[in-house]
Amino acid sequence: MSEIFQVSDLLNSMVRLEKTGHDFYTKMAVESADAKISSFFHFLADEEKKHEKTYTNLSNEYKNGLSIDETLDDNYKSYLNVLIRQNFAFDNLKRPTLKEALKFSISLEKDTLLYINEIQTIFKNEKADVFSRIKQEEESHLKMLSEYSQKNL
Repeated sequence: MSEIFQVSDLLNSMVRLEKTGHDFYTKMAVESADAKISSFFHFLADEEKKHEKTYTNLSNEYKNGLSIDETLDDNYKSYLNVLIRQNFAFDNLKRPTLKEALKFSISLEKDTLLYINEIQTIFKNEKADVFSRIKQEEESHLKMLSEYSQKNL
């Protein structure tokens, strides 16, 4: 693989993913007439904002530092490159139903967990406490969304 990228590139992708989540959850909270649903999405939006800040700080910390390990094979590097280049738009969900919103939300949380797993692989034990905490939070969000979906749809 000829393209060289930094760990900060992967972290910046996490920032974009968290921004997408925040924007989407905020939109759903504002547009919901049901106070419980609105509160649920506001909570998720606030969580995404905290994670965005964490990833922004980490990205800035590693801006000129940690490169993707040269010992990783080219297939894995290509896979990471696909993750970095991924687009996290939700334009096709102009006015989603609650079912569509929950499905999209579950997908966002799964994508986030996928990223965290890959970042942990690259970082090895560095920043393990940060990624472990965020991973637990994201797993909790996924569980909440899944349970909410099962109970309300």
